[in-house]
Amino acid sequence: MTAREGANAGESVFTASSPWRAPLSVFGVYLLLTLIFTYPLIAHLGTHIPGGNVDEGAFLWNIWWMKHALLDLHANPLTTDMLFYPLGVNLTLYTLTPLNGLLALPLTLVAGPIVAVNVLTIAAFALSGLAMYLLAVDVLSNPSRQARLAAFIAGLLYAFASGHFLYAALGQYDYIHVQWLPLTVLFLLRTVYHRGRWSPLLAGLFAACAGLTEMNFVVFLVVFALCLFTYLLVWQRSLFGRVVLRRLAAALTVFGVGFGPLGLAVVAETLRSDYLIKGWGLADRLLIDLLGPLVPSPLHPLVGAWASSAASRFSDINFGFVGYLPLALIILVISRSQDSGVRPPGATTHQQPRPSLPMTDALQPGAGMCLWIITTLVFFLLSLGPLLHVNGHFDFDIDGLTVNVPLPYIIIHYLPILKGARVPGRFAIMTTLAAAVLVAAACRIILRRLRQVGWQTAVAVLLSMIILAENMAVPLPLSNATVPEPYRTIAAEPGDFSIIQIPLGWRDGFGTVGRERTMLQTYQSVHNKRILGGNTSRSPGYVLSYFAQMPVIRSIVALEEGRSVDAATMAADRAQAATVLGFLDVRYIVVHGEYVGGPVDDYIQSVLPARRLATGSGQVENSFWHLGDDGKWIERRVENAGWELYGVSADQPRPATFVDVGSPGAELYLAAGWSRAETMSDISFSWAVAAQALVLLRLDRPHDATLALRAAPFSYPGAPTQRLTVAVNGRTIGSVQMQQGWQDYRFVVEASLLRGGINHIWLSFDHLASPAQVLGSSDRRTLAVAVDWVTLE
Repeated sequence: MTAREGANAGESVFTASSPWRAPLSVFGVYLLLTLIFTYPLIAHLGTHIPGGNVDEGAFLWNIWWMKHALLDLHANPLTTDMLFYPLGVNLTLYTLTPLNGLLALPLTLVAGPIVAVNVLTIAAFALSGLAMYLLAVDVLSNPSRQARLAAFIAGLLYAFASGHFLYAALGQYDYIHVQWLPLTVLFLLRTVYHRGRWSPLLAGLFAACAGLTEMNFVVFLVVFALCLFTYLLVWQRSLFGRVVLRRLAAALTVFGVGFGPLGLAVVAETLRSDYLIKGWGLADRLLIDLLGPLVPSPLHPLVGAWASSAASRFSDINFGFVGYLPLALIILVISRSQDSGVRPPGATTHQQPRPSLPMTDALQPGAGMCLWIITTLVFFLLSLGPLLHVNGHFDFDIDGLTVNVPLPYIIIHYLPILKGARVPGRFAIMTTLAAAVLVAAACRIILRRLRQVGWQTAVAVLLSMIILAENMAVPLPLSNATVPEPYRTIAAEPGDFSIIQIPLGWRDGFGTVGRERTMLQTYQSVHNKRILGGNTSRSPGYVLSYFAQMPVIRSIVALEEGRSVDAATMAADRAQAATVLGFLDVRYIVVHGEYVGGPVDDYIQSVLPARRLATGSGQVENSFWHLGDDGKWIERRVENAGWELYGVSADQPRPATFVDVGSPGAELYLAAGWSRAETMSDISFSWAVAAQALVLLRLDRPHDATLALRAAPFSYPGAPTQRLTVAVNGRTIGSVQMQQGWQDYRFVVEASLLRGGINHIWLSFDHLASPAQVLGSSDRRTLAVAVDWVTLE
């Protein structure tokens, strides 16, 4: 029986008798494989989530926050003070994954965020394979059985590549949902090649879905579009007619409607904030080593230990491995590109040959391969980062001369906004996508040589098994996401207040203060109270500094980090503790795990106005499985030492609305843009050393008030007149030309601009100057205005 006869001999997974039958059957196979390779997730669907206590808690929080913001608070989900309280955090540049939050809403409402996250994760693996399968079938331009088998193998590689599992193990769920990328590529190609009237709409829709899942995906798609259009301009320029431009404009319009609101918010936040990437933003480290494609995943159950040792000199986790067989298949298809069966996107068997790259004799079928070879090389080069790393080395000795090898990622680094991608290694996702197309072409070359259907199936199964075996990362690490009992006690108390969790910490994309643990913020899904700590992708520079220098809090951080706190500091903290906790409206403190009974616990009992309400035993935080010497799976559990719940005294004093800016402890209220306290002529004050300075004041309830402050502008010969502008909670209330020397300034504040609780008072200045430059002193600070006190009357 020939292959053509076999294709019509009966129904199978790859039969095209129905346009939906084959894709649905393929999806079912991918889904079954996902359940196997993510085991034991399916057995812990309501209690655990993928990850090894890294970032998974933040993405679980995302799912809850989207529901809470939209349905409970009816608020903009792009900003919140539920984390990083009392400053709050802008989530525009955070990996919020808003699309996942929206897709998860029904499940979140019915079964909770843990189940919702797990269902989305399982679906993402299977859908990624299906999307790649559809792209490969379209690229191969042939509905034969061999083409569908080859496309199925491509889907396996894309869905179950070792890097995909590594992102799951790290809890970076945004990079699990890569299904939108091949779908966008598929319909972008169909848009350009006049295939399907709905292709432009779908290309724009899937591109928007990609951007609303992870903004870096937009960067990936822009780079792919540049590869595609470069290919077209060189080899198929005639395609760029009015019809194609109109179709591309339609796709771009749909993308703009879907992603535009978030995209504009990203641009606006980027332009007005001070937390753009400084320097290389770790892009010189978070990359793929040149040897990465040769070293398997550290999660591989058989060779993981060897792989970890082999990659020990790499500057980052190795996301670059796709398997030795895929590498061999890619080499095969490049050497046999004329026989690959890959046509130029949209080409038909009746098209005439056109000029092509030297590696092929004719565009049909060989030159269609060139696009995917170019794309693979471009993304692989970008994933290598700004400088070539070989086994961790980036300085190379050439006859006594130390040299570096610069790479194309340097261009990305100097492009506004696009430089925000900042992790070159993530470009390996698109390397895998393009490589999967090449693997499909190679598999088609092999399968079309086999005339018997049985041999085709057997070889396809063998190739699939080898690819899966090489990329294996089982079983998947899991983290316990169940909420400990004390948070149900906190949830039972009505009111809007905050809590402190130990370990306490703050993390953004560039630094950490304290011992931040992302899982702790997910407990908000039960208690619904504000927390001081948190995790975000980007935050203004003053945010971490504020928490690091806050009275009492800085001592807790020091003890967490193993540093000592002297007796004088302890005494000062004891005197200020009620004021600090009252200002932050902290009513409960929960101590977790190894911190129970430790120095922080002792500090709470001896310094803070708090009493222990309850204690509890530990719970399993993480569950890791590994293959034992006897060939059986062994579970290794990581348990914490339990928890303690403290209640903060209800009679603690609340701070007044007056801040003596130069007094000890004023750091609690001076959140941004301030220098150290100083004294001159019996006046204690602090200099505002930035164009904007933030003061925090607390009100019990909003009312018509007057904001008053005593201030003096920095004066020097020839100094321009300083202008002071005041904003309350984001609304400007007035502006004034400042006079020389100490003066009182007053601004009327309507009750509608204030809120019960902490209010943000922003002081803005027209200019700053450095005493070192204008006075010739040794003071190199940039000074704007000295402030004695601020009050709301």
